[in-house]
Amino acid sequence: MNDSSNNMFLILSFFISFFSSYLILYLLIPLLRKNIIDTPNARSSHKSPIPSGGGIVFALIGSLMCSYFGNNIPIFCMPLAFIGLIDDRYDLSSSTRYMAQIIISTILIFNSPVTNFIFSSNIFLSLILYIIFILFCTGNINFFNFMDGLDGLVSSCVIVFFISSSFIVQPTYLPMTGALCGFTILNWSPAKVFMGDAGSTFLGALVTALVLNSMNLENSLGMLIITFPIICDACICVIR
Repeated sequence: MNDSSNNMFLILSFFISFFSSYLILYLLIPLLRKNIIDTPNARSSHKSPIPSGGGIVFALIGSLMCSYFGNNIPIFCMPLAFIGLIDDRYDLSSSTRYMAQIIISTILIFNSPVTNFIFSSNIFLSLILYIIFILFCTGNINFFNFMDGLDGLVSSCVIVFFISSSFIVQPTYLPMTGALCGFTILNWSPAKVFMGDAGSTFLGALVTALVLNSMNLENSLGMLIITFPIICDACICVIR
């Protein structure tokens, strides 16, 4: 397949992912409403119970479509989507969730160019760098989870990030962008469904993986700047 045909198929995959994500999630909302409900509390921005866990749909569709084009990074992040879905339903302990995040973060780190910095002749330095990267990865994952409260906020910010990534890193993230766009329509105010931990932790891990897989420091910093509406707001909240 030549470059022109491949690019056309990538664009087509965007629309396939978009309509698949929207349609499947729309049909799943009644099931989610019966089994996974986000009940508002004092910190909630919504006033009535909303079905949650919808992020598993765009995570699955986007990952499978990206994998078709040889991009397996979303597949590496998929375990967090499944664990997040279980947490949405049964409220897992924080230690269980964080251990899963450490494992996935480790996989992402050692499957990216930063591996060259982790492995060195100095074991102590390697350990320090590994801890720093783990804190960076798990911090991002939890920041995205923390910021997922307002209708369409996280999904729309990540859509911008994925579109930019398609130009900065590689265009194989277009299917994931399409799947997320399909979800965002149903998540836009007033939201009919939330992504839940199934979606927010997955997106946090995937965004982090994209930053780690940038070809150079300039691209990595540029991609981090795109996430500032989420990361900076979360940092300010933590400091306050």
